[in-house]
Amino acid sequence: MDVKKLIYLTPLFIIFFGINNYNLYESQILFANVFETLPKNQWLHESPIQFFIGYILNKLINNVVLTYWIVVVLGYCFLMFGFYCIQQKKPSKKHFIYILFFTPFFLIIFSWSGKPDTFLVGALLLLFIYNKNPVASFLITLTMVFSHPQISIVYYVLIKLLKIFDVKVHHIFSLVISLSIHSIYIRGLDSYDGGRLDFILENWDRYFFGVFSNFNSGILAMFMWIWIPIIISELFFQKKFLLSLIFISVISFFALDFTRTFVTMSVPLIYSLSSNDSFIKSFNKIFSSKYLLILGFLQFQKRPGGIIVDSAWSWAFVDNYARFTGKLSTSILDIILNIQKNFLEQ
Repeated sequence: MDVKKLIYLTPLFIIFFGINNYNLYESQILFANVFETLPKNQWLHESPIQFFIGYILNKLINNVVLTYWIVVVLGYCFLMFGFYCIQQKKPSKKHFIYILFFTPFFLIIFSWSGKPDTFLVGALLLLFIYNKNPVASFLITLTMVFSHPQISIVYYVLIKLLKIFDVKVHHIFSLVISLSIHSIYIRGLDSYDGGRLDFILENWDRYFFGVFSNFNSGILAMFMWIWIPIIISELFFQKKFLLSLIFISVISFFALDFTRTFVTMSVPLIYSLSSNDSFIKSFNKIFSSKYLLILGFLQFQKRPGGIIVDSAWSWAFVDNYARFTGKLSTSILDIILNIQKNFLEQ
């Protein structure tokens, strides 16, 4: 599967997985002044990449809602560009996109649209390609940190653990400087009193409830269909894979959005698997039929509160969804009753 096919499949992703308008309210504030402190949900300041981009664009467009959706589209284009670079520069990773397709990755990207995940993962993919260039490494790392500082650190740990590339001094320098710039931004906000750590501590009971609710489904949602080749190829006996999996899983425990956090952090692991001979052999054998592509659209995730969902349509637009299904069921019932009436009259 290549980038061109992903673009063609985008309408189907939207139909199956839905879209969302996360951070729209916050964008209405920060697109006007990116240095203003949010009255609530202040932990969103820790991932301000889309707010900075929207702040600049909105100076030209002067329409917050339009700017918001332009930023969402730009994020998706940035992600596609990252995939394109992998496709062109890393022929040994030709299975990478195809493997991701059978995980909940695209479910996460679309159902959590409005979040900075596209910028975060897109930057990571570019880092895989341009890590030898110190300037490029710094700019890419800065983008990752302003997308999600904690996961950016996790990415570098996984890169080192999985030996994706040699982590050199200029990479450490890039990460430290980027985190420092991010810290300066946070400290410059007035009346800022709540980051992700504060949010976790304030909602500790919700974390435990979410983790142990639908526990088995949550495990399945981590990799979905590629659990099969993972088990068949006996990756659990490979030290790098097992350590990485445990590392990601433990960190994901401290996230309300368990599946989203795990899937986002597991991208380096899947990238590594795309050149693992034993895994690729099992993967190709299992997913050789083109008809199995339908499985890529049959995904689900574990949301905050331990709720299992398969698209954003049923929770992001729940009122409209309820009205639509209500009208649909009424219409179908009317048709059935009319058919029954006509049959009895005959």
